[in-house]
Amino acid sequence: MRRKKSKTKIILQGVFGIFLLFLPGILFSQIDESLVTKIERSENFVFGKKFEGSALERVQRLEKELLGQKSEGELVTRIQNLFNFIFIGTSKSPSLDMKLKFLEWKSFRETKEGPLSDRLRKLDEFATGQSSNEPYAFRIEQLIQMTIEKGVLPLRRVKVSSGTALRVKVGKTVSSGSAKEGDEVPLIVLDDYFVDGVLAVAKGCMAIGDLDQVRKAGRFARPGRLKFVVRKANAIDGTSLPAALKEVAMSDLDKQKVGMAFGASTVGYLVMGPVGLVGGIFVKGKDVTLPEGTELIISVTEDTLVNGVLANRK
Repeated sequence: MRRKKSKTKIILQGVFGIFLLFLPGILFSQIDESLVTKIERSENFVFGKKFEGSALERVQRLEKELLGQKSEGELVTRIQNLFNFIFIGTSKSPSLDMKLKFLEWKSFRETKEGPLSDRLRKLDEFATGQSSNEPYAFRIEQLIQMTIEKGVLPLRRVKVSSGTALRVKVGKTVSSGSAKEGDEVPLIVLDDYFVDGVLAVAKGCMAIGDLDQVRKAGRFARPGRLKFVVRKANAIDGTSLPAALKEVAMSDLDKQKVGMAFGASTVGYLVMGPVGLVGGIFVKGKDVTLPEGTELIISVTEDTLVNGVLANRK
């Protein structure tokens, strides 16, 4: 029992030590919008929602859940520290997000979405048959020690080349009746992508598109219209891969059923709803939708270096 407690203490000290490495070089004199955004993104990652209250209260809540204790120093330093620890990492110490994704991929052969608490509970139950109440970062480190050889992710720097095709599906239904221009549309990667035996993009990783134009259905039989553009895909280390829409993985009949015109071969966007007569269909006075589950092929548009993980495909 004493040996187990000693090992637990060592891991906790190690996790907190790693956390303290992510100190930014510049301190800000006030909490600006970018720092508030970092708090919100951190909260969404850990809790699945953002909280009200002072920045200090919100940071303390994050530190308690992740580390089991609060850190010292200027508040702006702690905000940046948390963000780097969760999302950025270093060449030697991957981000918490990357560690979690690889653990999920190794266990379930795909990464997951949702609050960190839910994702960790599934991993705990898969690995040990029961959940744990330890701080989240400690639990991730403990799972890495249990499931990965030498307890270290074998990182490799690789290039995801321009022209790389990724198959994705739309993560939620979007309707011209309720959507707004600029709304983000989540896309979910459907296949692993390896570079020379290195996992660069995992099944379940996210890609992002947005609605460049939205027109609601109106009077005089005016149909709704959506113009959808893909912006990026995320590598397993969180690096953004610039991307564009390449094609829709649907039959012509399926495209007609949802009122879809498609110009990806030349301009890289998807238009939902007719402009004049498109594909033999003219929808009169109805809103159009981009259905959840619609499969698309997107293409990386720039050579991009990422930190991948040397992994067995099987």
